[in-house]
Amino acid sequence: MADTQRGDFKDLKCSDCGRPGCSFRHWGSMVPEGPIGNFCWSCWLARNADFDATGAVKPLGTIWRKVPDEFLNKAIAVKTGSGSMYKLGKPNAKGLRTVSLTRTGKMPLHFKRAIIILLSVGANMCLLVSGKNDYITNKVVSIE
Repeated sequence: MADTQRGDFKDLKCSDCGRPGCSFRHWGSMVPEGPIGNFCWSCWLARNADFDATGAVKPLGTIWRKVPDEFLNKAIAVKTGSGSMYKLGKPNAKGLRTVSLTRTGKMPLHFKRAIIILLSVGANMCLLVSGKNDYITNKVVSIE
């Protein structure tokens, strides 16, 4: 995109979630006219998926918690295109879910709890780990 710069902008805070460390700067169609948006990976993927689905420009500062309503308050299993199966427990009051992963021959997860930022079949699942780190999966093929 001619209106997007990709890089390692450690000193910039995400224009949506406010966490330090951005990977994208965007001044095009996905942000309100005027300001440049700085985004972490998860917010960039969520903003991009929302814009592709709705065509609507969301204001900067949007906190993405895009989980289909039928999966909001229950334990779920998420299968990705790589064949990995993520089991996510029912969320607590802060939105944290227990997370486990079944996959063969790969390293185990480095965390046990996370908040879902983006969950949709056909998109990458994005998890917020420890309040600052993103974990992004391959594209989701099913949610149960």
